[in-house]
Amino acid sequence: MLPISQTTDEKVALEIGLPDELLEFARMVNSGELSVRADVTVRLTADLDMTGTKWVPIGFGGACFSGIFDGGGHTISAVTIQKKWPGNYGLFGYVTGAIQNVTVTGTIYNRSGEPHSAVGGIVGDLAGGVVRNCAADLVIDSNRRSLGFFAGGIAGLLEKGGLVQNCRSSVRVDNVLANFLYLGGVAGAVMDSRMERCTYTGAITVLGGEIYYIDVGGIAGNVQGRSSVTGCLNLGDLEAS
Repeated sequence: MLPISQTTDEKVALEIGLPDELLEFARMVNSGELSVRADVTVRLTADLDMTGTKWVPIGFGGACFSGIFDGGGHTISAVTIQKKWPGNYGLFGYVTGAIQNVTVTGTIYNRSGEPHSAVGGIVGDLAGGVVRNCAADLVIDSNRRSLGFFAGGIAGLLEKGGLVQNCRSSVRVDNVLANFLYLGGVAGAVMDSRMERCTYTGAITVLGGEIYYIDVGGIAGNVQGRSSVTGCLNLGDLEAS
């Protein structure tokens, strides 16, 4: 069982220091027990090695993380995600809360070519929430299939007034084919949202062709609506054929 360090009628506080505890936390959100609760605060107390686990994003299958997740400067390593059907993929899937101070390493491997997913190293779909002071050092392998609609190193989709701030992505995105895709080193698409002081140092390889339409950028693939992207730096490599 995941230890709950504090619980009242208004607030739940969790401390996570073991891989099994992180898996249990993900289960609690995805089962609905902690979904869409803004009164949940989670703090990592150690680096976590997720080798050998099959990761299901926190906030997946209709669930949403709406609380605060503070990594405390720790790293969650060897996160392995198999994308097999439409959804929101990353360490987190769908988020309206806050994620901060965490580094994620690992692999996202695409096994299903479909057009309706959001894929990101930290979060698939950030809807009105905040990701700050985070880093993503992953490989996203599109496997010559469509990754979905949105894909980014930190966030696949940033929407509804969301904010990505002071983040670093060295994510490598390989073997990309798509019928339509917004793809960025930090965020796939920024819609009515903000991105501030972010850096990209990875590489993106797009395999093109007459039927493929892809908006791709080192920071963001597409920016629209009442959005702003400020103080960002692209040091990544983008290659398209």
